[in-house]
Order: sequence, then C-alpha cells, then structure tokens
Amino acid sequence: MKPKINIMMIGDAAVGKTSILKWYDKRKINAAHIATSGLDQVTIMKTIDGNEFKVIFWDTAGQEKFRTLTYQYFKNADGIVIAFDLTSSESFNGVKEWLK
Repeated sequence: MKPKINIMMIGDAAVGKTSILKWYDKRKINAAHIATSGLDQVTIMKTIDGNEFKVIFWDTAGQEKFRTLTYQYFKNADGIVIAFDLTSSESFNGVKEWLK
C-alpha cells in the first residue's frame, strides 16, 4: 500500500482552487467549469526519491454554507493550501478567516 498525503485546498469561493488542481493534474485549465459543490477530490501519484506517494487534494467549496463540511476534513489533513484571488482584496482579507 502506497503512503498517502491529504492536502486541503481552501479559500473563498471563485478564487481558483479548482483551476489550480486541474492545472496541476492535467496541465490545462478549463475556463468554463462548474463551481465546486461541497467537496471534491483529485488524486495524483507522485514519485519522490524513488518512493511513490498517493497525493489526495481535497477541493473545497468556498461558499459559507459548505464551511462546516470543510472543517470536518481538516483533522485528516497533512497539509493545507489557502488560495486567494490576487485581483480581489476581499478574498485576500478572507485568508484571515480561513486561518482561524
């Protein structure tokens, strides 16, 4: 059984979390995608120094109504990526709330 690493992608709605994962997974971005509803996952196999890992990225919905669902997955996370939109000071300010 390969070791697995759980990474949570969090941040406000429409900041590009799904686009980042799609680019990382397939090296392409689809400009017309549907917003994440609740939680989605992308699994990527990575080999580092000859060791193969299963990296599971949990793509979370940024809407307030899904935050309680998102918080339940934090306890199993090995890492967290907080995304924000560089063109939106509101999403940057939202980082403080995600850090809480």
